Amino acid sequence: MFKRLFFIQFLILNIFFNNAIAAEKMVILDINFILNESKPAKSIIKEIESIQKKEISKLQSLEKSLKKKNEDIIKTKNLLSEEEFNKKVVAFRKEITSFDKKKKQVVNDLNKKKQSELNKLLNQITPLIQDYMSANSINVIIDKKNIFIAKSEHDITKDILELINKKIK
Repeated sequence: MFKRLFFIQFLILNIFFNNAIAAEKMVILDINFILNESKPAKSIIKEIESIQKKEISKLQSLEKSLKKKNEDIIKTKNLLSEEEFNKKVVAFRKEITSFDKKKKQVVNDLNKKKQSELNKLLNQITPLIQDYMSANSINVIIDKKNIFIAKSEHDITKDILELINKKIK
């Protein structure tokens, strides 16, 4: 009798406990979409692209001058002694190496700036998402890229996008 009563109580508690766990509200958020389509993110990307265009323009003009210098060295090959020609070639190679380093540095700086700005934006977005979670009794938000399939009713990306566009300028 005692075993039977214990077993029934165990089943009842197990059923209620499982229902309590299933009641947790989980939603999906596409953070990549937010970082590409929100107004603040678009302005960051636009600013980075503007800087990138300026830097590319500078690099292209420098590259043109290096090409002209190369042509000048080739033209003077027969007029200079072999020693002077080799000195010019060595100096030109150093300039090319310096140009390549500068080009890599510009790309790295732009990538770092973009990442830094997007991280700042994420730091601004996080409290908004936490407030949204509290207001809507959400327990877990999962990034959409980690989900194989889910109902679209669990996707809160558009709601968060609207919230971010309203709150962050």
